[in-house]
Amino acid sequence: MQTVIEALRNILGTPDFYETGSGYSGTWDYGAMIEYLVGAILVMIVVSYIFRMLKWIFCK
Repeated sequence: MQTVIEALRNILGTPDFYETGSGYSGTWDYGAMIEYLVGAILVMIVVSYIFRMLKWIFCK
């Protein structure tokens, strides 16, 4: 399971949604969350289409 997560981090980058300020409280970067979520969904869609295509080619 770690290798799948590492592969996704290589494609999408390391998620850094929480920005710490100079004090103790930080802020969440919602734009980065949405961008990471959309990227992850697109990667999942592409991988599923690749497997569908391979199934269609080899399991006719």
